[in-house]
Amino acid sequence: MRCFTLDNGIVTAGIQLWQDADKCFVHVRPDVWMPVHADLLNSTSPDHIERRADGQIILHRASTQVIANHVVEFIPETPQSADRACVLGHLGLDVAGFTDTCAAPTSPFRTCLGMNFCTGQVMAANRITHDKVGEGARKLDHEEYSFVVGMDAGDDVRVQVLFYPAGPGLPSGQIDPWVDGPFLRYDGKDVLFNQIEARTLDERFARGRFRTR
Repeated sequence: MRCFTLDNGIVTAGIQLWQDADKCFVHVRPDVWMPVHADLLNSTSPDHIERRADGQIILHRASTQVIANHVVEFIPETPQSADRACVLGHLGLDVAGFTDTCAAPTSPFRTCLGMNFCTGQVMAANRITHDKVGEGARKLDHEEYSFVVGMDAGDDVRVQVLFYPAGPGLPSGQIDPWVDGPFLRYDGKDVLFNQIEARTLDERFARGRFRTR
């Protein structure tokens, strides 16, 4: 699999590894750590593992396997996975494409994200609702997602963003706009990010109504 990173709407080649002594991990924010097998780390091919002068280690090609406790581990690339892509992503409100006709709410608002993965795509996923883990964590106004997905050529990943008035407690009273669609696609060569055009709730419901002759 060719490896990519999506952050702030920008896709870059490779995944920067988190280093701990002689071990390395793919870090899915905030608290998922996917190990990298020693056989992969010991690769001498810069097309697979790039070791930079500043000490960073970048993963470019790999395969995965499931080990104990359903943990996904990165291993040397196999022929079966050579044409696939692996994406470490972080997504938030940056996925919403506001327009003159469908702008962001003018009053304080909050958002909830819903990801739509195919069963075979997702290797790890975290819905992020607070600014940190543990004591003193503050609830975010806008939910985020971190994930690792495997993609075949032609695959996409979808997201829905729902908007609500700001306030304490559970979200209620959905307001305009509404965002729903594919934000990530693999064309067999590159991973492409798509900012989804915001629409009004009226447009959403109009598309969903049954029609009679």
